[in-house]
Amino acid sequence: MTELFRYHGFWSIGVRLFRNMAFLSKALVISALFMAGVAQFAYLFIVASGESIGQARSEQAGLVHVRAIVPLLAQAQELRRLALASGDKPDDALRAQLQRVEASLVAMEKLDDAGLNLAEPHKFVRNAFAPLTQPAADRDEAFGRADEFSAQLIRLLNMVA
Repeated sequence: MTELFRYHGFWSIGVRLFRNMAFLSKALVISALFMAGVAQFAYLFIVASGESIGQARSEQAGLVHVRAIVPLLAQAQELRRLALASGDKPDDALRAQLQRVEASLVAMEKLDDAGLNLAEPHKFVRNAFAPLTQPAADRDEAFGRADEFSAQLIRLLNMVA
């Protein structure tokens, strides 16, 4: 048995096998082994490219949502200011701002989430907005409601990010 590995060591089986093969057969075996390695690297490249494309698509969907949330956050801050100013007596400016925020919320909820799983954060934002449509007992309660709405929008923004 030691005679088999005497001159070529571990490679002696391949050396003896290749001695008995024609050149074309040797070339086919070597080419097949080379192509197996190339095919493996090509497969890994295609998988990595697909993952990268998927990540880019979700980032684009996130940017669409951010473009809708940031102006809505500015509207929510204005709403908070107006709620504090009006207190328990909603005025026309507060009602108009509530309508603008409602329209922005509807537009934001219509956006395709593209697998971002934003149904629950949207629900929290909507639930935080609902009390704002009712008159508050005092200025502190009105501010607290508007502040909670702003906090839920920031939470939504964090979820998208």
